[in-house]
Amino acid sequence: YSLLFSTVLLSSLKLSYLPVQLAKAKIDIIMITGELLQLTIAVVVYIMAAMFFDRIIRREINSGRRMKELAETDVLTSLYNRQRFDETMENLTGSNQEFGLAFFDIDHFKKINDTHGHMTGDHVLQSFSKIMQQTLGKDCCFRWGGEEFAFIFTDGDRKSCEKQLEVFIEAVRKEKMADNISITISIGWVYNDKSFSSEQLLINVDQALYLAKSNGRDQIAEFMAGGD
Repeated sequence: YSLLFSTVLLSSLKLSYLPVQLAKAKIDIIMITGELLQLTIAVVVYIMAAMFFDRIIRREINSGRRMKELAETDVLTSLYNRQRFDETMENLTGSNQEFGLAFFDIDHFKKINDTHGHMTGDHVLQSFSKIMQQTLGKDCCFRWGGEEFAFIFTDGDRKSCEKQLEVFIEAVRKEKMADNISITISIGWVYNDKSFSSEQLLINVDQALYLAKSNGRDQIAEFMAGGD
């Protein structure tokens, strides 16, 4: 009987604490639920803030890239300008890399302006720029100024550069520009075998261009060290 009495008494005591334990458990559940809700809200707010600032940062980056692109691009032809040309030349000569440099001059361009007007002349420059990009590639096309343009060959050896220039000058001869105008170009170029500075390259390519123009235009002339 003592064992039975003890068992009943212990069971009664446990049952008397059950409502308290259930209430405490309910409070714990409410606290845990509240904490989970707060954590969920914090995560959502963090994600929304991160997305917001990511959009702002991306917009600023794109705006900076756009401003840099505009600063390096010729407005009329959409080719790279002298600033981008100077930077590219500095990087290439500094990297001790072999490359080819070509200058193009549209033959008798002043006559086109005088005969057809400057607006037509602008259209000719735009048409020529498109041929240049389509034939040689977009990445290294530059407008040097006026009717003079430049191209830098960063891939291929000397023979490859020469072949591309031959294809290009022939493409220009065949293409009709604005108002059905045909043009020719004079090309001077030099291959840098790591022996020329950026300044010397410009002097050499200018000499080659002068040679092409003085020999009758509509032709390609290469600067050869020690040669004519």
